[in-house]
Amino acid sequence: MRKPFIMKKFTFSLLVALALPLATQAQRAVRWTVGITTPIVSNAPTTFQYVGFSVKASYEKFKNVELGLAVSSEAHTRGIQYYHYYSSTFGTQLGAPIEERVTASSVLASLNGTYRWQPEKTVSPLAGVTVGVSNDSYGNHNFSKDQSKWNGFVAPHVGLMLWRHLDVRFSYHVAPNGFNRGMLSVGYKF
Repeated sequence: MRKPFIMKKFTFSLLVALALPLATQAQRAVRWTVGITTPIVSNAPTTFQYVGFSVKASYEKFKNVELGLAVSSEAHTRGIQYYHYYSSTFGTQLGAPIEERVTASSVLASLNGTYRWQPEKTVSPLAGVTVGVSNDSYGNHNFSKDQSKWNGFVAPHVGLMLWRHLDVRFSYHVAPNGFNRGMLSVGYKF
């Protein structure tokens, strides 16, 4: 029971630490986006069942180009296969595999590059790529030495910036160990 509380406390502390500069934002070249994420492509229909958060700082000094750092959390349903029986004599699994649906959660830190067409318009299309690391776990055991794993990922994304503040993106995370997933993120850019 103690580990979920520690994870929630860590997540809240990280969110507060990243959001503090919002109040003191003086230079318009750095913009902050706060939003939510939800899965839309995985091997189970989990859209809007799991909602995570995202905080991003982006540097927009160059025309139409945004470079950013982000921290986010995600969760989705995954199917895992295992065997009930194992033969130590033959070194193989016996019987048919059993598939079980479990919640997979991830905490991500990433760098992203995005190109926006017509940033001065009400509707501005965007596309880019994100690279980073994630702490992936089956269940809510992120940062637990025995139950989570660090993985690298690449996530191309496309989306729209609406009214210069509403950032809507679809990304597809390509990651090892079956953690590939599509995610929808909606954020507000300050």
